Amino acid sequence: MAGNLQTYTLAYVYVDGQLMSEESSLTLGRKSNSQQVNTTAKGYSGESPGSILMDGSFESAVPAAGFELDVSRSIRELRVHEFQFFAANAVLTTKGYFLEDSFNHAVDSASKISYTLRLEYADWQNL
Repeated sequence: MAGNLQTYTLAYVYVDGQLMSEESSLTLGRKSNSQQVNTTAKGYSGESPGSILMDGSFESAVPAAGFELDVSRSIRELRVHEFQFFAANAVLTTKGYFLEDSFNHAVDSASKISYTLRLEYADWQNL
């Protein structure tokens, strides 16, 4: 008999303090953007620091009554937003931009909209 059962985390997305209640998928990535340093004598010698950043994306279901979030002006005007991501008894708070959105509809599938983000690097903080 297998043991060690545990409960796994949910994740929540907030944009400017508003819960994205239709969110169905979230991806966050953090990057060092370091540059590989090679020398003639040593070959690979290490890394040179780069400008750290985060990127992300999330998808939301689209109710027939309307979009939960319309970012058309944010994309056009490069508006800065505050983002909070809750998961695993921690919160990651940062600021950034909506770079793009993409609406998708297909037969026998829920309509959804995908958002692509570029964010300031931030650490998870335990709650």
